[in-house]
Amino acid sequence: MEKDTDAFLSLMKAYKMPKKTEEEIKVRKEAIKKGNENAQNIPFEVAKSAYKLYSYIAIAVNYGNKNAISDAGVAASLTETAIEGALLNVKINIQGIKDEVYKKKMTDECSKLLKKSTDKKKEIMEIIEVKLK
Repeated sequence: MEKDTDAFLSLMKAYKMPKKTEEEIKVRKEAIKKGNENAQNIPFEVAKSAYKLYSYIAIAVNYGNKNAISDAGVAASLTETAIEGALLNVKINIQGIKDEVYKKKMTDECSKLLKKSTDKKKEIMEIIEVKLK
């Protein structure tokens, strides 16, 4: 969270940089570009890290205490929400990127990760439902 906050504040600082001379414009433009990249790379890394939690949740669902299986379902839901939230931050920060090829690549990566997350949560929840019967 701190890295994400720092990246956002850095981007906001870049937008406030002076832009009166050609050199100032150039420096500001580069700072904004770097700030945008950081502002979307950090939440993307958060989303990828959060996705790794599903493997631990699956272990809990398959081998953990049956009386705590509902907690694993909550963990899967929270993980999916964390991933969705992080990817929304990526998507909003992509808007400031000028490189259309890069934007498409990141948008596609976000879509793939979100789909994987949705599928993994669904898989976990199906196991939980069977075990609750």
